Amino acid sequence: PWDGLDGLGQPYHSEEEFMCIANFRRGLTHLPLYDVEGHPNGYIVEMVVPEYRKLELYWDDTQLPEGIYQSEGCTTPNSTTLGCHSWSAPDSNTVSTTALSHPMFGNNRTINTWWYANLQVDTNYVSFPTPPPINISSDHQIKADTARLCEKSSIQLYALFGDRYANSMHHWYIGSNMFSTDASPSLSGLQHDTKVLLQMKDLVSGCLVTTDYTIEVRNIFIPNLITPNGDDKNDRFEIVNIFPHTFLQIYNTWGATIYQNNNYDNNWDAPELSDGTYYYQINSGDQCGNVNGWLQVLR
Repeated sequence: PWDGLDGLGQPYHSEEEFMCIANFRRGLTHLPLYDVEGHPNGYIVEMVVPEYRKLELYWDDTQLPEGIYQSEGCTTPNSTTLGCHSWSAPDSNTVSTTALSHPMFGNNRTINTWWYANLQVDTNYVSFPTPPPINISSDHQIKADTARLCEKSSIQLYALFGDRYANSMHHWYIGSNMFSTDASPSLSGLQHDTKVLLQMKDLVSGCLVTTDYTIEVRNIFIPNLITPNGDDKNDRFEIVNIFPHTFLQIYNTWGATIYQNNNYDNNWDAPELSDGTYYYQINSGDQCGNVNGWLQVLR
């Protein structure tokens, strides 16, 4: 079957029209030629055959080259009058080349010729139908084709498709490596941004349909020391790779809240606080969950 690629190995796009040419050769014909007069110097074979196909001559199952050819002839081991092949019709359906005890004709002056009697060329224009799309979602989705999660956390993927893919296999890839054939696989331990590819087969057109999904992996770094002394070095509590809409709460040793923000943007510099140890709770939503820790303020 055709793989859907053009002559350069590139896939044809949906609705792109291309020419399809099919050649059919039919009617294989053979004809034994017999030198009735037994010319000692041989004879010339010339026949009218289709232009696209040269006449092929065989002697003792060996194809003869073009031009003048000197044959040694051939005889069967038990006869000096019969050639290696005796052409006979045992029944109305087959023609045998086996040496028979009472052949209809044939001896060592018989040459068999072969050619194709018919060539049919069909040309048509074909285009691929556009199959319905497939999509991917996840439990960490931030937009249609992208998810975001913390380093080494897990993500659940979901294949979204119509009825035409109901019995199709799911093939999930990272790069060239297939990691699952489930409809809803999970991934864990990701440390870098990852692109996932889903491939399915449209049961109507037979085309392979693919879509991709980007997983953004953020390696969040939370400092445990700030020095808000106005030198522009570690003056603020800056969370590296912070997620949008991150909740931050800071409280003192006695559990009293001294700062809280539902959409923290790395701008807290411990105003009017004395040096010491404070504690925080960070929640980035479903991406990372709750993170608790301590922070030292040193001016």
